[in-house]
Amino acid sequence: MNSKGSHGLGSLPLKIFIEQNFENGFDFNIKDSMCYKELHIGQTNIDKTEGGRLDIVVKENSVQDNSEKIFIIENKIYAGEQENQLLRYKNKYSKAKLLFLTLDGSESKQFFEKEESKFYISISYEKNILKWLTECIKHTYDMPRVRETLNQYIYLIKKLTNQTTNEKMSKDIVNIINENFESSIEIYNNFEKALQARQDAFLEKIKNIAESTTEFNILNLKISIEKISNSNRLKLNLPNDFFVSFHFKNKNQPLILIGNSSEEFAVKKSATDIKYNEFAHSFKKPNWKTDNYIFWKHDYNNLGLPSNLLEAEQSNTHKVIAQNLLEIALKFHTKFLS
Repeated sequence: MNSKGSHGLGSLPLKIFIEQNFENGFDFNIKDSMCYKELHIGQTNIDKTEGGRLDIVVKENSVQDNSEKIFIIENKIYAGEQENQLLRYKNKYSKAKLLFLTLDGSESKQFFEKEESKFYISISYEKNILKWLTECIKHTYDMPRVRETLNQYIYLIKKLTNQTTNEKMSKDIVNIINENFESSIEIYNNFEKALQARQDAFLEKIKNIAESTTEFNILNLKISIEKISNSNRLKLNLPNDFFVSFHFKNKNQPLILIGNSSEEFAVKKSATDIKYNEFAHSFKKPNWKTDNYIFWKHDYNNLGLPSNLLEAEQSNTHKVIAQNLLEIALKFHTKFLS
């Protein structure tokens, strides 16, 4: 809410917050304001009616403590209320608007004799803060770091308030499946094919990224996607029939291989194993029956699982994998083929 904060949005977040949370309007100069966190207002006295520390205070610059141009947010997540806590804040800023923020909008447990004596507004992360952040994020289309930070904060709030997709929609999904059971069987029977298509599209993205890099052109590589058993693999072809490949083993675990596709290599390999040992610090030697693979390793654990694959697509992991494969190819080429 600090208009001079590093978020770069200026006074916009504060403007949106005020518009959303003060129904009757709030005469407040957002461009001439300051936001204070953990503001100390003096030592707590014996009867606990004065002093303490306020979570968030937003006020116009140069106004007195009894001004109406102040609002306070008391943030309560998994923490109990202190004795007379809200009353102490009210005594310090008698005309300020006081917001009591909890996960679900719970009321304060402090006693107020009459409803009209209640001097605070209850707001929640579940609704108010989520709505505020969702609106703020619309204005970050050209600010990727700020947008990503807000997205992570939104996800955290949804998780804390049981609004994530898995928790909120699971029951509804089961009902939909039961109402459309015959169609759901068809979906179930074809899900593996759909996952395979998704994995193939992911390999295609890696291929496209790799082909656009400087390393690819320097090494004069050839790259292809080819069928192996019940899946496809991405293959970076090096000179003398050597290659670096990447595929989803058992449609789940990514496997990176270094090998040679020529028939002659299988005969020569035993004589040349010592040479390749220098490259083995980050790889393993195959312990299965094969003559054409030199090294292998698993990276990106369980990437082929549907939820992990979806997350990888959203976070552009294919770019990281493309760069990793090119680095392996470049290193192998420099060490043994130059």
